[in-house]
Amino acid sequence: DPALSGDALNEAIEAWRERNLDPLVLKRMKLASSGIFEREGDVEVKLPNSGHTFRLSAGEAALITKDAVEKLSERLAERPVVVHLSMSDVKMRPELARNAADLGLEIDPQAELPDVIFVDIPEDGPLVTYFVEVVHSDGPITELRKKALLDIAAKAGIPETHVHLITAFNGRNVPIFK
Repeated sequence: DPALSGDALNEAIEAWRERNLDPLVLKRMKLASSGIFEREGDVEVKLPNSGHTFRLSAGEAALITKDAVEKLSERLAERPVVVHLSMSDVKMRPELARNAADLGLEIDPQAELPDVIFVDIPEDGPLVTYFVEVVHSDGPITELRKKALLDIAAKAGIPETHVHLITAFNGRNVPIFK
């Protein structure tokens, strides 16, 4: 039906698939579309604390995210632990959700979360939380966004003095800075 769009179109497509495709073909399609196979251009990100790796969909934002996780976290934190990693196609990583929950951070994929959250768990001293916004086409963290991110921390019992907000760009020569 050419008049369908949005959720109605998605529901109609799903109903057609269930009526017309073999159940095993549907299972194969679902697995294949979930990102289980490496795709050309994917960016592999290695967590500093565990060595666990994630694949991010190709693109400039993935490269910036990789640097934020692998380089920035190591540069700023004595013992960095990544507790949240989000991209436009995968909003939440269940493998990291437990660490976030242990901190009291509510990771709701429907919420406006930062792209990366990592904490510093030093041998001595207080825990410090870093919220990183990866910016490929938008501007830096605004006052409104700052308030929203600090509210997330406050709900987890993390005082503002132990939170750092970072906007990660590809470089100072990007048009956003000009």
